[in-house]
Amino acid sequence: GFDLQVPRLVLLGAESAGKTSLLEYLLGYSVAFKQGGTATRCPTMLTLKGNEALGAGVRRITANDESVEARGLANYIKGHMARLGDGFSDEPMQIVVEAAGIPDLVIFDLPGLIVNPPSEPKAQRNAEQVARMAARYVRDPQNILLVVSKCKERVTSLDEIPMVDDLATNDHRYPNLGLGARPDWKQSALFLVNYVNFQFDSNFMNLKQANEFFEQARRQTPGGRGGGSQYLFMSLRPTKKTDIDSMSLEESEVYYSNLAKVEKKFYDEQVQWLKTQPNLAGCTWNLENEKVLGVQNAVASVQQKVRDELKNAIPRLAIKIEGLLASKRVEVKALEKQRDILDPAQSKEMVKHFVADFKDHFQRSIQGQEVRVRSSCAYRARTSFIYSAEKFGLTFAEEYKRTPYGDKFGEWNGFIPIEELESANHLGKRGQQLGDMLGRKLLGVSAFERTLRIFEYMLLARNFENVTDDDIYNAAHKGGAASHFPSNDVVMQIAVRQLNEATQGVEWLCAFIHQHFSQHAADVFFCLVESDAYRLFPLGVKHLLEEEVLGEFTDLLKRRLEQAMKQYEDLVATFDARRPVDKMWKQLMLHLVLSLRDMVPPKDVAQPQSGSPCLGDAHAEAPVGLVDNFAKWFQPPEKQGLDPSSKEAGDHAEPTPWNVHLSIAFRKVAAHMEQFEGQFNFADLVAPGLQQVYPQDWNMINYDYLRRCARKYYCAFVIELMESIHRIWNTEFLDYLTSDHRDELGRDLACVAEEVVKLPEEKWIDAMGGQDPADIEAQIAELQSGIEDLESSLRSLNRGASGTRGEWRPSSTKRGVKRAQIATSDTAPPGRAGRPRIGSSGLSGEADAGGMQAEQLAHLKLEIEQLKSARESTEKEKAEQMEQMQVTIDRLKREKDKAEREAASLKFAITATRGS
Repeated sequence: GFDLQVPRLVLLGAESAGKTSLLEYLLGYSVAFKQGGTATRCPTMLTLKGNEALGAGVRRITANDESVEARGLANYIKGHMARLGDGFSDEPMQIVVEAAGIPDLVIFDLPGLIVNPPSEPKAQRNAEQVARMAARYVRDPQNILLVVSKCKERVTSLDEIPMVDDLATNDHRYPNLGLGARPDWKQSALFLVNYVNFQFDSNFMNLKQANEFFEQARRQTPGGRGGGSQYLFMSLRPTKKTDIDSMSLEESEVYYSNLAKVEKKFYDEQVQWLKTQPNLAGCTWNLENEKVLGVQNAVASVQQKVRDELKNAIPRLAIKIEGLLASKRVEVKALEKQRDILDPAQSKEMVKHFVADFKDHFQRSIQGQEVRVRSSCAYRARTSFIYSAEKFGLTFAEEYKRTPYGDKFGEWNGFIPIEELESANHLGKRGQQLGDMLGRKLLGVSAFERTLRIFEYMLLARNFENVTDDDIYNAAHKGGAASHFPSNDVVMQIAVRQLNEATQGVEWLCAFIHQHFSQHAADVFFCLVESDAYRLFPLGVKHLLEEEVLGEFTDLLKRRLEQAMKQYEDLVATFDARRPVDKMWKQLMLHLVLSLRDMVPPKDVAQPQSGSPCLGDAHAEAPVGLVDNFAKWFQPPEKQGLDPSSKEAGDHAEPTPWNVHLSIAFRKVAAHMEQFEGQFNFADLVAPGLQQVYPQDWNMINYDYLRRCARKYYCAFVIELMESIHRIWNTEFLDYLTSDHRDELGRDLACVAEEVVKLPEEKWIDAMGGQDPADIEAQIAELQSGIEDLESSLRSLNRGASGTRGEWRPSSTKRGVKRAQIATSDTAPPGRAGRPRIGSSGLSGEADAGGMQAEQLAHLKLEIEQLKSARESTEKEKAEQMEQMQVTIDRLKREKDKAEREAASLKFAITATRGS
C-alpha cells in the first residue's frame, strides 16, 4: 500500500517553557516527566496511530520497541534520560501509542534551547549540540513548528523566535546538515506563549495594562507583515497549587480534560478583578483578547494548521501516487516478461537474440559506433552510444598493467618498459603524436592500431649495443673459415638473428591484443545482460551464457590470433632462408634513377612566406608564382613533433608544423641528388653483383661499422615485416571482428547460439533455478490489486482537491491511503467550557461530539448522493465509492456512540471528584 505522510509537529523552545506539558495536554494524559532546568536530553518521537480494533480506553504503547504500560511510561522516559547523564543525544527515543479514536500523527519533543549558557566549555558544547540538533528539525519543510515560549512582561522580549530564525537560516553556523536554509519557516509555525497567568497575577494592575499587552502582541506578528501566525497565550498550570508530576495516570487524565474550564475560570476571575481597579472610567475588556487567549484556542489553531498542511499535501501526494503507479506497472510488465522467460522455448529464442545483440554491440563498439538497443524481442529503430571511451577505454599504461611483459614470453632485449617509453628519451617529448596516444583512453580498433604502432616503435628503437665483437667474429665462420672476411653474410646474419629474437615480443603482442578484446567483450556482455531487455534472465541462465557464449568467444579470439602468429612465423622464416644482401643498395639506387623532386612539394608550399594562408592567415593573398596544382591553398595540420629551434626560441615558442619540416628536409635532399640525374637507369638497378657492405680484411675488421650496417638492414626488415604484420593481423583478426561483408564472426556466434540451445534439458532446468510460473502469476495479481487500490486513492484525492465537502479528509481503502484524520470540530467560542483535544471524538462535551458527528454524517450522505448522480463514473466505480462511504458512515456512528459513552463517564468522574 501507499501511506500518506502523516503530519509531524515539532515542539521547541527554551528550557522549562512547557513543551512537554503541552505534549501531554494534546494527548490527554501524562506521558513524560518534568523538572526544573533540563529534563529532556534527547528528542522524543511520539507516534500516534489510530487503531479502531482496540477497545475504548485501551492503549498499546511501545518505547524503543519495548512494550510499556501507560502508567509506567513516565518512569521509563525518566530512566532513559537519566542514562544520558548530563549530556545530550541526537538519537530520538521512539514512543508509539495505539488507541481507538486518535489520529495518525507524529510529535517531536526536543530538548530545550539553552539561552545564555555558562562560559564553561562543556556547557557551551551542550548548547551548541542542542542548537544543531534542533536545526535539523527546524529546516525540514515537512515539519510544523510549535514554538513554545515563557511569557514575559513585554512580547518583544521573547528570545525563542530570533533563536529559531538563526537555526533555520544561518548556514555558516550550521553547515553540513543535509538540509538547506528555510527562510519561510514562520509560515508553517505556531507561536505559543505559556505561563500568561503570571502576567495576570503580577504585572496586570488594571484593564488598560492588560489590553495594551495583548494589543502589542497582535501588532507584533511573529511571521512578519502580511504572513505568519499571531501569538497565542495559554496557561498549562493556571493555579499555583497544581502539581502534575505527582499525579497518577487517572488524575492526569481528569486534570487535562478540565484544564480548559479551569483556565477559562481563572481568566474570568482575573478580568473581573481588573475591572474593579480605580481611575479607569470607561475602560472595558477587549473581546479581541479572547481570540488569542486560552489553551482551547491554541489547540484549535494546531488543528487548523494540520488540516491546512494536509490540504497542501494533496498535489504532492497525487504526484507520488502517479509515480508509484508507473513503477508498479513497469514491475508488472517485467514479471510478465519473466514469466515468459521461464518457458524453455521462449528462453532459448531469447538466447539467440542475446547472442545476436552481443555480436552487434561488440562489433559496433570497437569501431566507435552507436549500438542498437533492443527493448523487446524485436528490434526497434533506436540506437544509443553506450560504450564510450571515457567509461570503457584505457590508456596504454592501464592496459600494460593487465598484460605486463613477463618471463612467460621469453627474453626480448628490445622491449621498452612503460616508464622508459613515457620518458623524454622515447615518446615523452612534447608534440609527439605517438606519445600523445599513450595517454588517450582508447578501445577497439583505435587501441589495436596504437598497440601495433608502439610495438613497431619498440622494434625500430632497439640498439645493437648487445651485439659484441665476438658475436661478429664468430658469425664470419659459418660453414668454415673463408679466405676473405664475409662482410655481407655477417651483417645479414646479425640482422636476422635480432629479427628472430623479436618473435618473443610478437607473442606478447598477441597476448596484449587478446586481453584487450577479451576484456571489452566481457564489458559488453555484462552491460548487455543487465540491460532492460535481458536483466530478467534467471541468474543461472546468466551464468550459463557467461560460460558458453563469453567463454567460447574468447576462445575464438585466441584461435584467430594463433593463425596470425603462424603466418608471422612463416614470414620470418623466409627472411632467414633468403637474405636479400642487396636490399639496401637497391633502395638507394632507386632514388638515383627516379628523382625525388617529383614527389617533394614546391618551395612556396614547403616554406611559405610570412602572412600567407599556409601559416593560418585566412585574409592573406596567395603569393605570386605558385604552381597551378596548389590553387587550393595547402593548410598544414596541427604540429606533430618539436621544432629543432624551439630550445633557442624558448620553451613557449610555437613550433612550425612537423610536416613542413619534413618537406623542407626532403627538398634539400632532392636538390642534392639532382647532380646525378641521367647518369643511372633501371638496368643499373636490376643488375646483379651490387656490394652493399664495404669489404673487410681479417686483420682490419671495423666492428662498429658492421654493427651500424646490421642495424640498417634490421630496420629495413622491420619496416617490411611490420607492413606484413599489419596485413596479417588485419586480415586474420581485425577483419574477422569488423567485417559485415563476410561476417565470419556472425556465423561463428550463430553456431555458438545453436550449441547453447541444444544443451541437455537438465542443464536448462538447473539454469532456470526451479522458479514456478505460478508464483510469478501470484506476484502479478498482487501488483494488479495494488494498482487498483492506488487508482482508487488517486480518484479520492482528486475529489478532495475539487472541494466537494469543503474540507479534505483522506479516506482509507482496503490497501490504499492511510488515515490521517484530525478532530474537525469548529473552534469553540471563548466562553464555552470544554477542551477540543486533538483526536478526541467527544471529550469536549456531549453536545460538541454530537454536532461534530452529525455534521460529518451530513457531509458523507451528501457525497453519496453526488456520487450516485455522477454520469462520468462507471457502474463499478460508483459501487466502490458507495461502499467506501458506507463503511466510513458506519465507523463514524460507532465513534459517535463511543464518544457519548465517554462523555457520560467523564461527567460522572467530575461529579465524583467534586463530591470528594
